[in-house]
Amino acid sequence: MNSQEVKYVGIDCGKKSLEVVRINSENSLERRQFSTTESGINNLLKWLTSNDIVGLEAGSQSFRIAKSILNKGVQVIVLNPGDLATIYQSLKKTDKEDTRC
Repeated sequence: MNSQEVKYVGIDCGKKSLEVVRINSENSLERRQFSTTESGINNLLKWLTSNDIVGLEAGSQSFRIAKSILNKGVQVIVLNPGDLATIYQSLKKTDKEDTRC
């Protein structure tokens, strides 16, 4: 795996935790969980790289988290939950499944 390749990161923002998955060009998944505390967000920021492109569903905490990610210089896209039909068609509706969509 090339360290310069773009990797896509999906974040599902829960009340107390962030379910995070990173996928590379070889479809290899790396899962992590971070708390929504300041310490947890800082750990997320340390884990992210400048090659990551992050997508997260709009919600009560999303914009605070997106701003922190942008301030680190990582590209982030806040997604409209109404446009994420794949999640709602899933038979297994869990935070971990949301991040894969």
